[in-house]
Amino acid sequence: MFKNRKSSALNLPDLYQEIIALKDTMNDKRKDFTLPDSHSVIITGNYLVGLLEGDGSFYLDKQNVTVRAAK
Repeated sequence: MFKNRKSSALNLPDLYQEIIALKDTMNDKRKDFTLPDSHSVIITGNYLVGLLEGDGSFYLDKQNVTVRAAK
C-alpha cells in the first residue's frame, strides 16, 4: 500500500475503516458460510505442492477415492 505517494488520493481514516470492516468478517467473526452455486475449488499444481509441503499428513484412499488423515 502506497499511502505516502503524491499521486495517491487515499483518505486514510476511510481506508483504515474499510480494512477493519473487512477484517471483522474474517475467521471466527465470519457469520455467513454459504458459497454461491457457481463456486468450485480449483487445485493448481502450486496449491497442491504448498499443501503437501505444509502438512503431508494425509493420504488418498484408492477404494472410495477419499482423502484420509494419517494417524
